[in-house]
Amino acid sequence: MRPRAGPPPHRGAPGRRRGAVLHATLEPLHRDDGPAAARARLPRAVARRRRAAVRHPGAAGDAGPRRLAPPAFGRPARPLARRRTARRRGARWAGRDHAPSRAHGHRGARASGRAPCAPRRSRARTVLHDGEPGGRGARLMERSLAVVGAGTIFEQHARACAALAGRVRLVAVADVDEAKLEAAATKYDIPAAHADYRQLIHRDDVDIVAVCTPPCAHEEVVIGALEAGKYVICEKPLAPTLAAADRIVDAARRFPGRLSTVYQSRWLPEVQRTVWLRDRGRLGPLLFGRFSRYARYQRPAKTPKPGRTPKPRRADWWGRWAVAGGGAAMTQLIHELDLVCHIFGPAAEVSAVIDTLKEPIESEDTCVATIRLASGAIACCYATVSAHRTANGFDVFGQLGSVHYPWSFESMDRAWREDALRAVLGVHPPAPEPEESAHTPFLRAVLDAIDAGRPLPIGPDEARASLELCVALYASALTHEPIRLPFERTNPYYAGITTSDYDGRGRDIVAAAVGHET
Repeated sequence: MRPRAGPPPHRGAPGRRRGAVLHATLEPLHRDDGPAAARARLPRAVARRRRAAVRHPGAAGDAGPRRLAPPAFGRPARPLARRRTARRRGARWAGRDHAPSRAHGHRGARASGRAPCAPRRSRARTVLHDGEPGGRGARLMERSLAVVGAGTIFEQHARACAALAGRVRLVAVADVDEAKLEAAATKYDIPAAHADYRQLIHRDDVDIVAVCTPPCAHEEVVIGALEAGKYVICEKPLAPTLAAADRIVDAARRFPGRLSTVYQSRWLPEVQRTVWLRDRGRLGPLLFGRFSRYARYQRPAKTPKPGRTPKPRRADWWGRWAVAGGGAAMTQLIHELDLVCHIFGPAAEVSAVIDTLKEPIESEDTCVATIRLASGAIACCYATVSAHRTANGFDVFGQLGSVHYPWSFESMDRAWREDALRAVLGVHPPAPEPEESAHTPFLRAVLDAIDAGRPLPIGPDEARASLELCVALYASALTHEPIRLPFERTNPYYAGITTSDYDGRGRDIVAAAVGHET
């Protein structure tokens, strides 16, 4: 029988052997002072390479250091026990990349020779997730969320929490309406229900407070929750008036990064593709945009989908100037105004027309605005709540290409179009199934920011920008003049619009239309 051959000679540069540096580094491992001391002296990177290598025993009776044989195909296999140990070690290190895992950082302190510190207490529960930020097996905190307001929009937050089970728990709800409060707590099995929101925001088991009240109550609840040490997500608009919004912004500066406003349209795949294409020059300089939203004030009676409750009638306060801050523009079109600021940048001037054409509300049910952006681009935005179907859409035109919702990307250059489409769909592919709630990707982004120690998305200054544009829209319609931005605090509409402001404007228009003097 032929003896088993040793490792093949290396055919590289003369005078050098394969693995010569690694061989020399591994020599101390064979000292007589024991393997534990040798491992302590061994650099981590070399130790990993040593564990991953396949040893060749060399010639019989050779007492010298053993050389490393090159693996036959790729990385050599490790024993099962070692693979399990490596996976556990990798999961621990992956978790340390996240801010919540600093509570477990005493292991790292011992390894570096520092005195171990006591782990930071956290109300959130640590859970393992695959496919979340931080990689496979990353340790993320399961946050607890409470909602103030059990009206229509509460359902979106509850469904988003259900879709993100394991990362967030809905633990409390508050509302002044006892019937709504009981219905919400029963349907979603919420352990705590409060008639007073103050009891909710001071609970020790609440990390995040979602403010889903009518806009006139946003200021009090948002500031109270921030001062109670909570993360806060506030439904749009941030406030019904620009004066109230500025008070919120001033308060939020004492708690940087902890306030977010819900503009869930930013997480539409079409919007994310638009921003991606813009940022990489695939659209060229932006020229023009069109943004629209149609809604029904009166919803038709129909059988709800399985597992869903019938959509309620609009609240009595909807469209009231003192409560909601306005009608179609403030409660509907403000989503599109936020997208204008998000995609095109700051606005410089706005001209608008508003009117109540059909619905029994004290504010406008229809509005049209033309916006000149600081970049020189122009955008047209319009909305109505007198439609017979609900829909929204946008078009963004640049010098090199245009993006449209429903989704399409167009360009006069066919090769440019195909290359841009291939690139953007590789980053933002079509979703296999739509989200259960449009709020789900927004809430996921909030949780990601908390876990990573970043400021929450859509901070108060960004939320103020779309509100300022909306108030300027109203001011232009009421004065019949273009309004320049930034909006002056001395403007009479800075503190809000009253019913008499709008009614007086309505009488002027009607009188002018029929040729009579007021």
